[in-house]
Amino acid sequence: MKKIFLLLVLFLGFHSAWAQKVEVDGIYYNLNSENKTASVTFKGDSYEDYQSEYSGAIVIPETVTYNGITYSVTSLGNQCFYRCESLTSITIPNSVTSLGNGCFKYCRSLTSITIPNSVTSLGNDCFSGCSSLTFVTIPNSVTSLGEYCFKGCSLTSITIPNSVTSLGNYCFRGCSSLTSITIPNSVKSLGYGSFRGCSSLTSITISNSVTSLGDYCFGDCSSLSSITIPNSVTSMGAGIFYGCRSLTSITLPNSVKSLGENFFAACSSLTSFTIPNSVTSLGNDCFSYCSSLTSITIPNSVTSLGSHCFSGCSSLTSITIPNSVMSLGEHFFTNCSSLTSITIPNSVTSLGEYCFYGCSSFTSIHMLPSTPPSKEYGIFDDTPLETVYVVDEDAKTAYQAQEPWNQYAIVVMPTDIEELKTDKTTPTIVGYYDLSGRPINGKQRGAVILRYSDGTTRKVLVK
Repeated sequence: MKKIFLLLVLFLGFHSAWAQKVEVDGIYYNLNSENKTASVTFKGDSYEDYQSEYSGAIVIPETVTYNGITYSVTSLGNQCFYRCESLTSITIPNSVTSLGNGCFKYCRSLTSITIPNSVTSLGNDCFSGCSSLTFVTIPNSVTSLGEYCFKGCSLTSITIPNSVTSLGNYCFRGCSSLTSITIPNSVKSLGYGSFRGCSSLTSITISNSVTSLGDYCFGDCSSLSSITIPNSVTSMGAGIFYGCRSLTSITLPNSVKSLGENFFAACSSLTSFTIPNSVTSLGNDCFSYCSSLTSITIPNSVTSLGSHCFSGCSSLTSITIPNSVMSLGEHFFTNCSSLTSITIPNSVTSLGEYCFYGCSSFTSIHMLPSTPPSKEYGIFDDTPLETVYVVDEDAKTAYQAQEPWNQYAIVVMPTDIEELKTDKTTPTIVGYYDLSGRPINGKQRGAVILRYSDGTTRKVLVK
């Protein structure tokens, strides 16, 4: 009984502080009688009561008087102007310190707004869906921009003040008119999808203070052609540049440890890329459908390659897979229609399902593992593969005994350069190259390309 009485006292005490919603001069407020503050709220019984929306030009006063008591207006409450599609302008007084979640969401006729210096935070969805909003000034008092804060706005430019320390998830998502932006030194992280779908964004400057980029941070920024990621960034999520189909140049710092899922997927203008030596893994679909990518070298630091990693890279002609890699995932090179041959290092123990499916120019493969790697279904389906090159006679016997290898001609590669030099009928060797065609200084173990004095070339295995 005592507990019930205590709860009743607390309940009554709470409601004595907050009066029910009141209307003063056409604007509705929630009043706090304890500290004499007022928060602007929506009309009607619900913020989704569109028949009672605010419209035209609204001026919020610094104070309101109700029943002889004066209240200071300190906030615009959650959803207070939600879907007020006829709201054209609003004046916010300096007494307001916060704009609530969804405060102006879907105010489609709002073209500009001035936020006073008293405001310290912009809530989630604050201006989301304000499709006519082209200009807004964020004051230096604001320290955070909430999730979806400006999603779908028509902003052409915006200045983020040095007071802001974080950008919420999808903060500027779908701001398709935004062309450039500078991230100030105060910001430590860019949230999930913070600029995703900013299809006109051509320039972005990221300060050295930023340490992490959230998943799909710049996804579908289809006009972004180049970007430099500072050395301060140590964490980069999945799909960072997904669908950036104009991206031709990018510099990643050596601080980056992994390229996540869909990292460069559908970057159809990317022709080449240098993977930093710090990277240890490439996620699923990392370079999938980079249709202009012609060659790539994977450093020895990489130990893990995800499935579909280079799927749909139709211009890929050359790739070097390091000895640090143990497996190629499913659909790894699916529809790499320009790939004619590849060398599989002796560290690889398995090839995933449909690994080379649809590689319509793929006629040969050089297998350095002496034992055939374990394989899944259809690794060479829909390819013109004819020849499998192996390291020695024992390997030839092993490959001839297993499917699908026994369906192709198994040929032993030449095994020593010195033997070729002592053969008087062989032209002089004038150059050594790796499998990407780059010159090698001296002899290198593994598969190399020799260039002879008569202009011919030959791929050999050096033990």
